[in-house]
Amino acid sequence: MVLQAAPEGFGGALSDETVSARDLDEGRLVCPFPICVPTVHNYYMVCSEGSRRRPEVRAFIDWLLDANLG
Repeated sequence: MVLQAAPEGFGGALSDETVSARDLDEGRLVCPFPICVPTVHNYYMVCSEGSRRRPEVRAFIDWLLDANLG
């Protein structure tokens, strides 16, 4: 969503180059700084406190933690 909002003037975005490459190539996004921070296997789960208590969300979070995705 942030890559859709940024070209519409709602602020900047931090993104993986593989995700934003097309928008950069087609000029919808620009890279304001010549900085690239290498990362490997980073995953984030973001949800509200209330959602975290729902059994299906908790099950998904537990699955993510147990999946050893790295």
